[in-house]
Amino acid sequence: MIRADTAPTLSYSFMMDLFKSKDLDLLEKHKDIFDKKSSFLDGKEDVNGNRITYLTFARCGSTFLRNYLEKMSAIATGSTMF
Repeated sequence: MIRADTAPTLSYSFMMDLFKSKDLDLLEKHKDIFDKKSSFLDGKEDVNGNRITYLTFARCGSTFLRNYLEKMSAIATGSTMF
């Protein structure tokens, strides 16, 4: 189990700037973020207005979607199932 004080974290504003940027050199410079296991947001910024919720039902692919979103964004969803 990962302890909270040693878990890898990412800055929300940095990730948003990275996703919105059209600078390919910036993405290339930080590509290692996406090559490792997912990280958690550092919690230093209020993201209440920027949350997304999705409603699912059994066997609809929600675990696949959650895993895909983690790999695409490098931000952990908090799920323990893989």
